[in-house]
Amino acid sequence: LAHEPALRAEQEQEILAALTGPNGRSALLLGPRGMGKTTLLRWLAEAPNPGSAAPRIAGAYVDLAETREADFFGRAMAGLYDALTPRMVGERPRLECHVRAAVDYGEREFVADANRLFAFLRPASAGPLHAALLLDNAGALDGYSGAARDAVRRLVLASASANAALR
Repeated sequence: LAHEPALRAEQEQEILAALTGPNGRSALLLGPRGMGKTTLLRWLAEAPNPGSAAPRIAGAYVDLAETREADFFGRAMAGLYDALTPRMVGERPRLECHVRAAVDYGEREFVADANRLFAFLRPASAGPLHAALLLDNAGALDGYSGAARDAVRRLVLASASANAALR
């Protein structure tokens, strides 16, 4: 994708269908360096044309090589919060990541905060919205403790199982 000037309409629809499957609102992208994950995320995060029925995607980027395991869930939530807040109406939700120390913010708090964020999104009339969490340098997980690797894997598996269309 990084070298393609434009996607064909069929490719665009196939990517959107895979990332916004009927059973979920999120996707997790993993892959080797240089394959175009960041380019894809930026493309997906662009607002669709006015009046388009295409799903909107809010993208959050986390570089695992630059993220300590104690900061992973907090950094991931901060990225999602930044990507989703422009689509919220009224007051912003109070999240656990804003009041807890990084070492006290984990998988359970991340899931609870994600649910709070989606509850504050604009009405469905604005079109469907999906969140994309881009984890770059996945090989850096090897440096995480077993418990932290397992927690990140559960996040990946939960996303994949919620989006059966992912291939």
